[in-house]
Amino acid sequence: MTEGNRERGRRITPSYESSAALRQAWDDKRNGVGEGTYARSGYREIREREHEIAEMVGQPDAALFNAGMAALATAIEAQDLHPGDVILCGNNLYSETRKLISSFVYRGVRIVYIDMGDSEAVAQAIKKEHPRLVMLESVANAVDMRVCNIEKLVTVAEETNAQYHAEFTAPALLDKYLATRDYREKITLKERQAFLQDIADFREGSNPIVFRDFVKQLVQAGNLKRSEAIRETARLVSYITRNERDALSIIVDNTLSSPVLRNPLDEVGEHKVPVIVVESGTKHFQLGRDQITLGLAYTNDKSVLEEIKKKRTEMGTYLQPIAEALLPEDFTTRMQEVVRLQAAHALELAKLFEELPGVREVSHPNLISHEDTELSESLAPEGLVTVFYCKVDDPMGFVDVIKKEAGDAIEIGTSFGHEKTRLSPEPVKGLVRIAAGAEDTKAFENIIQSFKRACSNVQ
Repeated sequence: MTEGNRERGRRITPSYESSAALRQAWDDKRNGVGEGTYARSGYREIREREHEIAEMVGQPDAALFNAGMAALATAIEAQDLHPGDVILCGNNLYSETRKLISSFVYRGVRIVYIDMGDSEAVAQAIKKEHPRLVMLESVANAVDMRVCNIEKLVTVAEETNAQYHAEFTAPALLDKYLATRDYREKITLKERQAFLQDIADFREGSNPIVFRDFVKQLVQAGNLKRSEAIRETARLVSYITRNERDALSIIVDNTLSSPVLRNPLDEVGEHKVPVIVVESGTKHFQLGRDQITLGLAYTNDKSVLEEIKKKRTEMGTYLQPIAEALLPEDFTTRMQEVVRLQAAHALELAKLFEELPGVREVSHPNLISHEDTELSESLAPEGLVTVFYCKVDDPMGFVDVIKKEAGDAIEIGTSFGHEKTRLSPEPVKGLVRIAAGAEDTKAFENIIQSFKRACSNVQ
């Protein structure tokens, strides 16, 4: 790291020449310009990096975070989910993502899991469950490596949003509920509007006292006892808050592909559906350096990204200056070559592993044997991912035999996006995950030969 970068990385809170300059910084921040007085509110260097990423993904802006999970958590929190909302999730999400999603159950959010690689099943689930959020991985980081058809998904989502706008707003649900009640004609338009405001106030503070006037109106309109009016109000409030739906949003974890191999927003087309893409930049965005954890988010909806950045400030999930300084210069340009090379290596190794003794099954979305091969080939015929899975009888022994043969040419460890090919055994599942490196031609050929020699000794 250069001396300039070292100083740059220490920058947390700027100093000012005068109190007037400090005041100007406050005013600038309130007006949406300038950096503010804390790094968590944004700083020049992070904005420059975000601009680089935005150019790469073809969007006006992007957001950087201190980890991939930080990006995901912030994006979900920015959705402002309420009790009664539904999250439709891929059933093979990354384990830590699944834990995060599950925590929303305690907020009254219902979670429904489904195979996101089955487009028809996804469409049916959306129509049945009326989700507020769909959470998926563009390519599942699991042994089946299912590939989601985002183009079909956003088509269904757009149709769903039209239905939400017509049938699932609070006013529409109120009218639908009152249509079944004898007292409906006695509740005036003004009283209905006041009740809808009560609903909004209740969402903010969870204080049922806001409905006291409506309870009085029900006593008169429905000729009810006060206790009956309270129960009826509770039923109505529950019906609306449980069924009300804002626009359906989609969050796509695109970590396995990165925007180099697959940019989900390219598949949205003209559909007016908010799609937020999150990634763990720890993998592909450091060009194999493996020095920091990093997360990013980008979306086709400017207002959504603004909310994500506001939430990032609240949660403190921003990328700190000292970490930003460790990112490679011009990484968005250089990673194009590196990631494509890793993807090509992964596909070549996957085809090789199909022929190696001791390997029972290989899972890579571009292989002919994979159920999503047609979609994968249409998206990235040279390779949709830089990792793949294989099933073997003894994952630990299998990896050790290869390591002994290959020596320092390969590594054993988790994660991916490294300079060297890396093996990660999962003994409980009987799997080995192979993360291809960015070796030069000679080094990669040596790795292939090492695999062949090692596997010839695997019983």
